[in-house]
Amino acid sequence: MLIEASILIDAPRDDVYDILTEYGEPVRLRINPSLKAQRVLERQGNVVLCENEWERDGRRIVQRRRYILHPPERIEEEVVGADSGLVRVITTLVPEGDQTRLTIVSDYQFRGPWRLLAGLLRSKLREADDELLATLKEGIEAEFEEIPEDE
Repeated sequence: MLIEASILIDAPRDDVYDILTEYGEPVRLRINPSLKAQRVLERQGNVVLCENEWERDGRRIVQRRRYILHPPERIEEEVVGADSGLVRVITTLVPEGDQTRLTIVSDYQFRGPWRLLAGLLRSKLREADDELLATLKEGIEAEFEEIPEDE
């Protein structure tokens, strides 16, 4: 099941892309508070393998994700070893004037009884993706806020 969500970010595309692909750096934790740790395990060309630690609903989740980078407009993200639940996310960045349209398409695969409930889960999954994008928008735009100088 594919879920698509989109948001407009008040920042240029190249800058948004740069922030999203700073794997293992503090900026990644600042823009997404549910990401508690990210360690780069391997970099090879345009492929980055990371171990991510998330906190969701009071639970810690550790998983590996492989990011395939297509600068500056596309990031393909695969949950390593996943054959059910969230397995892949495609992020696209399209300039709209001085802003950037950030769109994610999340690919969920369900097995067994979950497959029967997939239709019911669709709206909850879309809600979660919308919340994620709102958090990313706030975090990314905060990276560009000017700090007033003391007089």
